[in-house]
Amino acid sequence: MLVSPTAPGSVGVPWQLYPASDLDHALRTLHTQIIEDAHALPELLTGWASADPEATPSKAIQRRLRRMLSLRSVLELAAAWEDAPVPGHVAPGWTSRAARRVFALPWHHGPVNVGAGWHLHHLRRWHRPHVGPDSWEEATARTITAAALLQNTGSAPLCVERAERQRQRAALALPPLPGAALPPLVRPDLDPDAFVRRVRWALSVVLEPALVGFEPDEVLLAVQGARSGALALSRLLPDVAAGPVQALAERLRTDAKYRGQIRHDEGTRSARVAGGCPVRRSAWTAARAAGAWPTHCLTAEAAAGPLHLLLPGIQHAGPTSELLQENRLSTAFEEITDLFTAVASLPAEQDVPLPELSGLLTGRGFLRLGAHAPSSPLTAPLLETALQDDWQRERSLAMFVVPGLTEAVEAIQAVNAVREQTRAKVKNEVCHATGLSEAELEEATGGERAFDRTPGDAELERTVQWTGGLWSLLLARHPQELVSDGRALSHCVGWGGYAHAVRAGRSRIVRVLASGPEDKEPVPLLTLELGRDSGDDPSLGSRWHLVQARGASNRPPTRNEAALLGLWAREVGVRLSPSGEATPLTAQAACTATERLAVKWETLSACPERSVPPTSQVLQEAGRLMAETLAARWTPDAARLHQEGLRRVAQLVERARSHLTSELLRLHREGDALLVGSLSGDSLLPGTGALTLAPDPQPALQVLTDDKAGPSSSRAIGLRINRRLSLEIGTDLRARAHRQTLDLRSGKRPGELAVCFSVDGGPLINTYFSPAALMNTGLLDPLHVGDEGQGGWTWGVARRRQAGLTLLWSVLDEPLGELETAVSAVTRQPGGTLRAQLEAWTKTAAALRSMAHQQTHAAERLVSR
Repeated sequence: MLVSPTAPGSVGVPWQLYPASDLDHALRTLHTQIIEDAHALPELLTGWASADPEATPSKAIQRRLRRMLSLRSVLELAAAWEDAPVPGHVAPGWTSRAARRVFALPWHHGPVNVGAGWHLHHLRRWHRPHVGPDSWEEATARTITAAALLQNTGSAPLCVERAERQRQRAALALPPLPGAALPPLVRPDLDPDAFVRRVRWALSVVLEPALVGFEPDEVLLAVQGARSGALALSRLLPDVAAGPVQALAERLRTDAKYRGQIRHDEGTRSARVAGGCPVRRSAWTAARAAGAWPTHCLTAEAAAGPLHLLLPGIQHAGPTSELLQENRLSTAFEEITDLFTAVASLPAEQDVPLPELSGLLTGRGFLRLGAHAPSSPLTAPLLETALQDDWQRERSLAMFVVPGLTEAVEAIQAVNAVREQTRAKVKNEVCHATGLSEAELEEATGGERAFDRTPGDAELERTVQWTGGLWSLLLARHPQELVSDGRALSHCVGWGGYAHAVRAGRSRIVRVLASGPEDKEPVPLLTLELGRDSGDDPSLGSRWHLVQARGASNRPPTRNEAALLGLWAREVGVRLSPSGEATPLTAQAACTATERLAVKWETLSACPERSVPPTSQVLQEAGRLMAETLAARWTPDAARLHQEGLRRVAQLVERARSHLTSELLRLHREGDALLVGSLSGDSLLPGTGALTLAPDPQPALQVLTDDKAGPSSSRAIGLRINRRLSLEIGTDLRARAHRQTLDLRSGKRPGELAVCFSVDGGPLINTYFSPAALMNTGLLDPLHVGDEGQGGWTWGVARRRQAGLTLLWSVLDEPLGELETAVSAVTRQPGGTLRAQLEAWTKTAAALRSMAHQQTHAAERLVSR
């Protein structure tokens, strides 16, 4: 976009190099011309409301529209220019209508088809069916004027193609649905300064589409005097390396083109929250270009170290870097936090000593990732050769982005396997010595009984020999089996919800155990959840259906595993969904799969039920043997390794907690006022516990003043109670606080109390109490303890009003101090706490009411005499 100087024979100058004062003066002159034309437009449009919308208007109308809309048309034409992605591959130029590519400018409401872009001076593009109180001429002139001033009119002009325009008009002419709101009136912004800012902002976006992801005011300063969009981007991202800037710009261009309007601060958010370190700003910017939000960067750094050490070369990665493609970084960061969580939870069960953790942690408590990774990591070609399943290959290649991540995951799996195998071996020894089953042993030592079994459950169990080895498909017999399988496979079957569903008869969990030639014991491979439809009655023998099938880290079954599960479902009568992990097989497909996989099925022999339950003496003996056998594992060397492992894990967790705390405190100092009080670190990085932030400057109790008397009024009319319910951290590291607010003030009637309650500044819930009504709620009853939702309250008011009374109850005994006068303005009673004043208020009111009753009775007796 060139600006032509007034001197004859002079060459056009790029607008960003043109003197800003001269450019702004020219734009203000153009603004004046557009407003003058807009004033004349309604009269020119007289009579065209009932004319053919496709008819050619007068030359006077065309001339006015061309003058008013020329700037917007030129800007949209310039924004549709396509650079060749590969030199010599596709010629640059304006995108054809047939391709139906889209572009976005600041006034557009979402993406716009190129065909609807320019040639706006034709009246047929603005000739719509009339809706609203104003005349068609006034409404049309107002819409055209707003478009000429580069405003968002709420809807794009009608399409270029005639047939599509007619279809749009027919849709607009339909009567609105009952209750539907009319489109908002378009009001042109007549401020010349605002028009100048919009034009320069649009010129900036045309120069570099990625600038749409930055704050407009900052963009205008960065572009002025810059010879290229790249220079403007470098000004907006100071201290960020050129590669990450280019990579982020590429992502923002794509977002601006296909998503339309995007949030203006997405371009600088990652670098800004990263802090002032140039290397860190570059690493966070590159991560955002790869689809990782700031919260992913922060948690990955807290778990395993700075990103520029965790991912070597990330601060230099550019748009073509494989490191930043296919969103692998976001998946890799999730793997890091999952690994940290698994390591942090290791000390939770200390009945078996921890094995050596050197494969997981350094001596200083760092995860062995990035700069701390082993010296010979697996390479991507080896991973691709080893992994045949597409899903697993993509996941592992994402893990390969972080050196050492694959080895660390294997190390934690080995640690868990050792602990599970040790525990299983101890159980087998005790069961063999006492004659108890594993379920009976678990019930004796842990107090948790086995699942009830029905006669049909045995029909679901099979063993199968196939080309992949030996599988045993067994129903889970005890909740502990769900816990051990969930830990071994890193998925959620060990959570209590699945055990409850099995006990209720709604679900069955099938354990798929694989036995390889080198495996001494079968190891969990897959976990299947079977369910019944909500309307099924178990007593009617309804069929089970496969709800989900998950392997390690919630992976779906491989192609061969899915085929084998399909054969098993046909064998035992389990229903499969066509959209599930394993799909139903036709008879021919089942026959083919059986031959290809060399499948041989075997039915398990039923285990005889114990006719006589074990005696208490046997159970006690089992518990004693279990304790002694586990204690024997704690040799001096094992205890030493265990304590060293706990020390390293504690260092890891404490370092992560300290990093999260310091970063959130820094963000608070830099302007995020909501990051105060405390926050559950588990919401960011599971295992880190509570984080202590800056003190909350907002007191729980405040003086409530009379707003109607003006902002300078200090007359106290009551008490305001504030309580923060929770603090959330979004993916962009913005804090969102949820608060309850309650105002205690005088009611509408004399001697009445008003409680005005709201959550997050929402609608008020007003409750008015007389002294008797307040006493009936039990609010002042000293025997009342508990909290809302725990059955401790019998307020005698509607449930939606109980939260306000709960908040009031929580501060009844807080010392009022200087706020005593504010509460006395409501109760007319003295007292150092809310409880004292409210009790005095109710007693005084009761005494006054009794005196009034006595006077009334006395008057009635006098009358009767």
